[in-house]
Amino acid sequence: MAAEPVGTSVLFENDRVRVWEMVLPPGASCQPHRHDHDYLMLYTIPSVIAATLDDGRPVLQHLDPGMVAYRAVGAAGLDPHAITNAGQETSHHFVVELLGPSTTATTLPPVHNGRGRTELA
Repeated sequence: MAAEPVGTSVLFENDRVRVWEMVLPPGASCQPHRHDHDYLMLYTIPSVIAATLDDGRPVLQHLDPGMVAYRAVGAAGLDPHAITNAGQETSHHFVVELLGPSTTATTLPPVHNGRGRTELA
């Protein structure tokens, strides 16, 4: 099990992947955490998430069902962060951690399938 949860609960884990479920009621925030492994995120329902970009700017992410994003975190992992459900409905998504070293030496921006948009808050 990870030292810092990146979701609400672990649904599956083996020596190669760990699958987290994240459920956030309206207005709720997750505990600050960091990602030490490259990962995928998948949103199952529309969500509005308040977050912070790597450079510290606050953003609102409007995420559509089926939004998938991949992030290579680099050898040092990501800095600690938290997200807040800024929408009117419960947010529900999954985080799939790819256990083992990152595929890159440095952090790369997320790559996604375009099902959503981000605006500065």
